[in-house]
Amino acid sequence: MRLYRIILLILPSLLFCHDGPHDVIERLTVEIEKKGPTTERLIRRAVEYRLSGKFKKAEDDLFWVLKTDPDYSAGHIELARLRIREKKSSQALSICQTLLKKRPGRIDLAAAHFLCGEAFVLQEKYPEALAAYEHAIKAETKQVDWYLKRSRLHYILGKIKIRASALHKGYKATDSFVLYDEWIDALIDAGETAPALKEIERNLPRFRLKSSWQIRRARVRLIQGKKDEAKVDLEAAIIEISNRIHPKYPDWGLLLDRSLAHSLLGHPKKAAFDLKWALKLGASGIPVYRLKSLLKGYAALR
Repeated sequence: MRLYRIILLILPSLLFCHDGPHDVIERLTVEIEKKGPTTERLIRRAVEYRLSGKFKKAEDDLFWVLKTDPDYSAGHIELARLRIREKKSSQALSICQTLLKKRPGRIDLAAAHFLCGEAFVLQEKYPEALAAYEHAIKAETKQVDWYLKRSRLHYILGKIKIRASALHKGYKATDSFVLYDEWIDALIDAGETAPALKEIERNLPRFRLKSSWQIRRARVRLIQGKKDEAKVDLEAAIIEISNRIHPKYPDWGLLLDRSLAHSLLGHPKKAAFDLKWALKLGASGIPVYRLKSLLKGYAALR
């Protein structure tokens, strides 16, 4: 049961990784009709209902679970997740804060703190959200997404140097290359060019696709005042990215990279075009904040 709850609360999408939510819901419904409802079956179906946007059905299953076992922490956690998905931040906070008062186990404790953070973000209470994420990460150190969400708040709140240090610790704790890349970007944002350049130069020869590292090196060169060297990297990155972007099904990450390169080259119209395209495809996160800031007036190479 403990292993199941870890999977449910931390990685719910892995429950039936080879089927879509509708297939899983159908299978669970048949199982419930034949064998009867149980807490585990209904929680699993509620997760799939939430993932497929069927919030009322998810709520019905969760209410049955919590009526049967009012102290079942995993049920309260999943109900809070549902409220977050519904943008009902006050209800999510109430659920999680009530659960935290009961001193749940480590997994439920971490999830409750994390969901408090998510609710505070919805309310744009960023300092409170940051504190909640800190508590969550302290309780559960392996969740890469939690470090990324904390990093975004550090960026928004202007805690630039703290962000770089925190990401490095997160990378060491998780061995995640997603956090490693985020750490390098954070070093550059913090003006810590020497350690950033050391990592960039170490990685450039290792990868066939070099554009993201070329852009990072260009950002360092701009801070160092080496505009000509930065221009060479940025132009090379744009050529590589343009060859990789599918005209009908573009990757918004590539669009953001090209937008950043154009912005740093002093091509705000081209940068704005790519950013707008990326946003239509669902782009989000620190790269978007960075680009919006640059496009307000920063063009490094004029």
